Amino acid sequence: GKVRIISLVPSLDTKVCEQQTHYLSEKNNGLDKMAELVTISIDTPFAQSRFAKEARIANVTFLSDYRGGVFGKAHGLFLPGPHLLARAVMVVDKDNVIRYLQVTPELAEMPDMDAAFRAARDILAAG
Repeated sequence: GKVRIISLVPSLDTKVCEQQTHYLSEKNNGLDKMAELVTISIDTPFAQSRFAKEARIANVTFLSDYRGGVFGKAHGLFLPGPHLLARAVMVVDKDNVIRYLQVTPELAEMPDMDAAFRAARDILAAG
């Protein structure tokens, strides 16, 4: 029942994934008070917890898709060769409808997080 900004990253232990996760946490301009911020990766829950603690990120929910890539496969965002998730950002409305999705053409390229933030604000404003 809550608007969510879901950031998909291949692995939190890479520079671009770390940058994308920090951007979600630190540059959302108050969206974390109105929407849930989520990062999903193939990393184990233990590795995600370590990352969040070391990065001092407390306003993002970390979810692991490492057991079989179920989330990634269900949304067409699983890369079976390297067993990773595509790099993407999505905004899901309170009814679990994906209202915004950007998948980057290259794993090393960060998605336009500001566009996702704008989409989330538009959904929140529409009620």
